[in-house]
Amino acid sequence: MAITDTHTDRRLFTLEQALANVPFYERWRGQDPGPATPFAERMAALPVLTKRDLRAYVPRGFIHEKCGYKEGFASGEVEMVSTSGTTEERVSIVWNQGWWDRSEREASRLHPVLDRIYSSAHREVILTSPLCGSNLCHVGEVPMPERTLDNLLFLNQALDPTSWDNQTIRRMADEMSLFKPAVLEADPAYLAILSRACLLAGYPLYQPECITLSYEFPSRMHYRQIRRAFPGVPVISSYGSTETGHVFTQCQYGTFHQNTATCHVDIQPLHAGRGDTSVGRILVTTLDNPWSVLLRFDVGDLARLRQESPCPCGRSEGLAIESIEGRTRDITFDTEGRVVTVKRL
Repeated sequence: MAITDTHTDRRLFTLEQALANVPFYERWRGQDPGPATPFAERMAALPVLTKRDLRAYVPRGFIHEKCGYKEGFASGEVEMVSTSGTTEERVSIVWNQGWWDRSEREASRLHPVLDRIYSSAHREVILTSPLCGSNLCHVGEVPMPERTLDNLLFLNQALDPTSWDNQTIRRMADEMSLFKPAVLEADPAYLAILSRACLLAGYPLYQPECITLSYEFPSRMHYRQIRRAFPGVPVISSYGSTETGHVFTQCQYGTFHQNTATCHVDIQPLHAGRGDTSVGRILVTTLDNPWSVLLRFDVGDLARLRQESPCPCGRSEGLAIESIEGRTRDITFDTEGRVVTVKRL
């Protein structure tokens, strides 16, 4: 089967290639009803991929057989990177920077402000848990030049943001002013803590062209603290993970649109007796990664499908999500046994 530019053909090609050529999925072949079955039914018949699977079988289990993984690691085309661990305990994955960059750029096209910024070279500051990979680690006292990779500055050096003291807060504020980023990409909890601390201490915060929130569910309190510190700066929510790349991005009307360029998404709905069937688990299949593929990966979060159609922005390809509802593990139940998500609390 030849690869085409259509999302439908690319997702089918990914499924066929994974079942045929990626070692881990050999155990799934017997559950695939086959090419004569519609794609959605084939996917639904397969198991859900979990972080436990990744911990047990990365790296060799998820690398295409045609790829020489030893050569890839030796050349630096791929490396092992630890995830942030915000959904479950950390796992290591096979990281291909070229694929990640493409996922980020394609996702940016879903919002006009991001599209404008990402159409040319720009600087970004990243504020989340410290980066740790095979070649670098930002935990501890790491000088600013060593946390600067090309156009990216990684601010945080502490695993627990509640441990930040005034010296740390001032350092991060000063580094932002020196670096002058166009984009501040942040975990909302981390940025809310930094925002509040700077406001209380009177430390000036550099105002970027936009803020993108990712990595964790943003609460109303997070938004309130961030907007007080960055008045007038567009705050755009993005959704993805280290494992899956950039999956959804908010458009200018607040709808989360799927990044069909580098992923396919299934929403596995809640049982009808347990809650709203427009809410379900987010299962992501990565597309066009030349080294590895994840099929039906459970990111650990819930999403609510958009019921109104179409979105005023005019986009129609892929899923449209009204909201990310929070972690699956954080759900609770009402007195009738129906699911209550973090978003609804």
